Amino acid sequence: MGRLAAVVAAFSALAAAAWGAASPVSPAPDAVVAQPTFRWTLPANETSEAVYVAADPERTSEGGFVPRNIVASTLVAAAAREWTLDKELYAGRYWWLVRSFAEDTFETVFSAPTPFAVPVEADIARIEVRRLSRRIGPDDLRVTVGWRTNAREASVTARLLRSGRLLWTARERGPSLVGTPRTTVLSWRKPPRIRQGTRLRLVVALGAGAATRSATRLVRAP
Repeated sequence: MGRLAAVVAAFSALAAAAWGAASPVSPAPDAVVAQPTFRWTLPANETSEAVYVAADPERTSEGGFVPRNIVASTLVAAAAREWTLDKELYAGRYWWLVRSFAEDTFETVFSAPTPFAVPVEADIARIEVRRLSRRIGPDDLRVTVGWRTNAREASVTARLLRSGRLLWTARERGPSLVGTPRTTVLSWRKPPRIRQGTRLRLVVALGAGAATRSATRLVRAP
């Protein structure tokens, strides 16, 4: 930000304070919330106009968030004092502010940005194990894992063990899509030395940011 822009932004912030901007109530500064409901208060001469959520606190000279950083926003009724976010956010740090209208000065006023964080969530929804028969050679074991997370990237790992000894491991890593269930399919080709019907332990792990989830199934070699 240049010197002139910084001066303008500082003046805007002082003016907003003089006009009596909205006062954010919740989420409180640095609160950790999965699905936030934003609540605020207003001076008697203010009416609510909009709420904004951004991934960076940088603001324009008018006091609002820089458009490229806005991840959610809504227009609200003049009498509104709360808004529940209707979309999931990726895990991470965010800021929110309220735009209101000063009835006595006919000016648009922005509250100061308030930081909050969305925690990492991860879940293994289902594990399906299916035998795929082949006419010639060993059969395959297909492992289908249904999962979801709000982390931007995730990895799914499957391991097969016999009597505690690792026989096979496979891993798939890639981007996730917040709010959307995902499916990962991994296949194990049984070597000839493993007898059909041998009892095995399948361990599936989902890694998403700082969160790790795992599940175990007892299966038989195809």
